[in-house]
Amino acid sequence: MANGSAFARLGIVVSKRVARRAVDRSYVRRLIRETFRREQQKLIGFDILVRPRRLFSRADAQAAISELSSLLAAVSR
Repeated sequence: MANGSAFARLGIVVSKRVARRAVDRSYVRRLIRETFRREQQKLIGFDILVRPRRLFSRADAQAAISELSSLLAAVSR
């Protein structure tokens, strides 16, 4: 969604359904923030809300990062 400002904003919602332990939910949030930081210059003027919906494990981290990167790239077009 366009926000009309000169920077991109990020919202993250990670439920217990996605990662049961708080430390795992924090890890998911860190991954999302880092991926957003890398793509942020392409997303100027957008509000992005990320809400993972599938069960997440640390073994899936690289696949999740690449999927999020491709989604953010699609938004920036």
